Amino acid sequence: MGVRYKDALGYIDFPRDVTAQTRENAYAAYNQLAVQRVQAIGFNFSATDYLNSAGIGLIISLVEDANAAGRKVFAYGLNSHNRKLFRMVGLTERLTLVADEAEMQAKLAPPAEPQAAPAPMAEQKTPSEAVAEPAPAQAEPQAAPAPVAEQKPPTEAVIEPAPAPSEARAEPSAQVVPPAEQANPKAEA
Repeated sequence: MGVRYKDALGYIDFPRDVTAQTRENAYAAYNQLAVQRVQAIGFNFSATDYLNSAGIGLIISLVEDANAAGRKVFAYGLNSHNRKLFRMVGLTERLTLVADEAEMQAKLAPPAEPQAAPAPMAEQKTPSEAVAEPAPAQAEPQAAPAPVAEQKPPTEAVIEPAPAPSEARAEPSAQVVPPAEQANPKAEA
């Protein structure tokens, strides 16, 4: 089992078989990285062909320890079977799967400094517009706002009472005669 580190990044190169016998060497490698105060650890599984339940338990323990210490954990070099296994046991919720060390480093790199954004379109002026616009000193004075006592809230000017139900009829002469009165002409005589 190999261990490497550079700056705040550490790497553990796992062997061909990751089993219960790997535990001691894996923790020794992890502790070397912890002493170096790495902020992120990459688990390199490119040489790993066999990973049994004890090996999965070991990986889970290492990931939990790293997360508890505030370290980010990445895994790369996994074959398709081990990727599926990592998803099934929920390891992909605790670590990030990447293709290789370069992708890990790219994910950890600080975002590039934003370049100065161009001025908004409204502020950009062509030379002819810049000449045509009067200078602020030549601007016409604006009228002073009306005194506060004379201003009315907009709601007073637009709200009108709703018509009463009796006013809602179309015309006063158009009266509705109940059907019972229409059917009995003798009642009128």
